[in-house]
Amino acid sequence: GKVNAGWELAGGAKEIVGISAHTLAVNVVCFTQDGTALVTGSVDCNIVVWDLAKQTARRTIQGHGAPITVLKFTPDGKTLISGCMEGLIALWDITTGRQIMKFTEHQDRICSVACNLSASRMISTSDDHSVK
Repeated sequence: GKVNAGWELAGGAKEIVGISAHTLAVNVVCFTQDGTALVTGSVDCNIVVWDLAKQTARRTIQGHGAPITVLKFTPDGKTLISGCMEGLIALWDITTGRQIMKFTEHQDRICSVACNLSASRMISTSDDHSVK
């Protein structure tokens, strides 16, 4: 689906950019810490990292077998955390798109994730009624 990548709020609402690469609806979105890129997660099970200045996809990250439900960066902005409908949580190197680690402890949709400032601890919630 097309991503209308946000609105410039200073001086009135103005669309920043309209971009598309996903084959199905986009579920979740977040900016990189430096604001130069946008990350989208979709029902098509893919994550796309967008270069906002060039209005192009930097890379597509594949590794989930179900729709993406959560995207969040670690506090240092170097690692992307993703979660999906099947309960998988994955950590990705945002520069390379390489998977660093994955967690399969949940049995249902990932609802939220959070980590501490040093990114040494992570917590997640799921529709399986657990917090891990």
